[in-house]
Amino acid sequence: MTEIAVSNDRFNAALAADGAGGDIGTLREKTVHRTLKYYFCPDPSHHEIQLLGKICDAVVENTVYEIQTGSFTHLKDKLSVLLPEYPVNVVYPMIVNRFVTWVDPATGETLSRRLSGKHGSFTELLPQLYAIKEYLDHDNLTLTVARIECEDVRLLDGYGAGKKIRASKYDKIPTGLLGLTELKGLRDVSNACPYFEGEFKAGQIYRLLRLKEGANAWRTLKMLEFAGRLRRSGSDGKAALYTFLK
Repeated sequence: MTEIAVSNDRFNAALAADGAGGDIGTLREKTVHRTLKYYFCPDPSHHEIQLLGKICDAVVENTVYEIQTGSFTHLKDKLSVLLPEYPVNVVYPMIVNRFVTWVDPATGETLSRRLSGKHGSFTELLPQLYAIKEYLDHDNLTLTVARIECEDVRLLDGYGAGKKIRASKYDKIPTGLLGLTELKGLRDVSNACPYFEGEFKAGQIYRLLRLKEGANAWRTLKMLEFAGRLRRSGSDGKAALYTFLK
């Protein structure tokens, strides 16, 4: 893993780029995605470039940048085409500090603001990486985790006395870029994974990682195994037992 120096001036310029952080009700590219795209590639003429039949977020000196704020599933096909020919840097924004801001949809006035108790961790990336696991050791692939803080802007247009039930999630607006960590290959991914002493059942691991049982929890477990951080070490009746590896 490599820590990359952050430029606050570059981040502020990216946030101020045309179209970022528009008015309430304006349809536009989501701000986290757009800001990071401008951070890594300030020249908009190098955005949305077509290579080998694939539209890439940005291309800088022959390196493809993909800002991935959602599922990695669709990346699999793109990586299969691009990696044999181009270096690809997949940038994942991890929100480590989040302020939930409630806004009047009619006036744009901020009505309340609080710090969320949710803080991002590398664990949230693991089920996404499982979708592209076969490419993680490719020489041309780099993963960059961008640790950010943001305003999570929501509109008071829902139901109930406070209008927060099923309210619209308007946008996440980054307010700071706190760090950049570059990972190359499965060894770096493994080193970034959590570690616990002892032997555990799958359900116990989910609780340690604060995961709800389901598809994402299962993918997280399988990614820990694939990265070499976890191995099956036995069984307790019908339940498999796992041990974390350093």
